[in-house]
Amino acid sequence: MKQTTAVEWLIDELNKSIGLTKFVEECDEEYKNEILTIIQQANAMFEEQIKSAFTQGELFSGDFYDPNNPKVDCSENYYNETYNQ
Repeated sequence: MKQTTAVEWLIDELNKSIGLTKFVEECDEEYKNEILTIIQQANAMFEEQIKSAFTQGELFSGDFYDPNNPKVDCSENYYNETYNQ
């Protein structure tokens, strides 16, 4: 079963609230291409983040593991160190 990415979810929500697809279709060609490029870049960034997280998990999972509290969710530590600076 395919999961929805955060970017896909955002686009779906923007379509529901402001009709993003219709808005983009009505834009001039230059603006339309700019919006589509931004969406493609966001999808590419998301894909790279997922791949990187997987690789980091495979290689460095021990760096985020707390042996004193093995029930701690290590993903929270990874996220905080990677994105909450």
